[in-house]
Amino acid sequence: MGEAIGQILSHGVAVALSAFPVIGVVLMLATPRARSNGSALLLGRALGLVGAIVLLVSGGAGPGDRGQSADRASALDQALGVLLRVAVKERRGRPRDRISWPRSRRCSG
Repeated sequence: MGEAIGQILSHGVAVALSAFPVIGVVLMLATPRARSNGSALLLGRALGLVGAIVLLVSGGAGPGDRGQSADRASALDQALGVLLRVAVKERRGRPRDRISWPRSRRCSG
């Protein structure tokens, strides 16, 4: 009996937590920049899904498992780290002032 409860408990927790993304999306769409925030969320979810699929297909293989050089993998890791650092530096260097763009006028035709 305890084993069955243990197996079903993880499913119950997943169902209980599944409301949080919905609440987040509703709150995000209520912001003034809903369109750009929604696009960023969609892009992030798609990239996450692609990453999960790649991990599932590769079976979590390490660099030495399929004959690839470990040096190449570590060089790729370092390059991605440098790119991330540059992106953070660029983001922090942006001006804090917000640019107010003119709103589009509706045609009264």
